[in-house]
Amino acid sequence: MFRIVLQAKVCVSCGICVDVCRPVALGLRTFRNNGVEGARLSASLPVAEMGTFPYMRDAARCDGCMLCVNECPVEALSMTSIAPM
Repeated sequence: MFRIVLQAKVCVSCGICVDVCRPVALGLRTFRNNGVEGARLSASLPVAEMGTFPYMRDAARCDGCMLCVNECPVEALSMTSIAPM
């Protein structure tokens, strides 16, 4: 099994890592905003939830391909393997 390590101060929340994840192991945490922007993006249809940082939604699905790491435009992700319990 694998886990991602995120440098949150570097991440720009672009979502590319989630888009390229073939086994759909990653997700973007939903940002609950009370500010001016609102809780949803209004520029695209259909209306989408605003995402913040990527996280390992289902580690069992991750095959360690590292596409998420390789496609990150700001090099905010790295991956480590973890021993199964």
